Amino acid sequence: MGADNKFYLFSGMAILPEKTDLSRHKYLTIIMEIDLLDGTIKNCDVPIYSEMHKNFISSLFVGKSLDAGYEYFAKEIEERIHSITKKTLTQAFQSLYNRYITVRKSRRGSGADRIFADREDRKREK
Repeated sequence: MGADNKFYLFSGMAILPEKTDLSRHKYLTIIMEIDLLDGTIKNCDVPIYSEMHKNFISSLFVGKSLDAGYEYFAKEIEERIHSITKKTLTQAFQSLYNRYITVRKSRRGSGADRIFADREDRKREK
């Protein structure tokens, strides 16, 4: 991990439907480790899901950048996941994504993190 890499932990949650096999839980939480330099998702977990479910969800996110936009990931969830908790997962992801966008904007606007400005400069040069 280089000096410019800044990994952060984000989470989002949503209320689970009452009639599911997960009804002993009230919330579904999605957790991601994200590199704020480029929005790349380094790790992803949904703790209440089975191992297979968690691995599948992780494969939809890990290695991709949240900079692709909420709609990109919402479409992936909609097309590829067919479980009773799909809507809840989408809501939890939206909560996480909103937090990510808020942090990114605050970092760029505050001048506290020159990494984002440097990144934007490099993009314009290409």
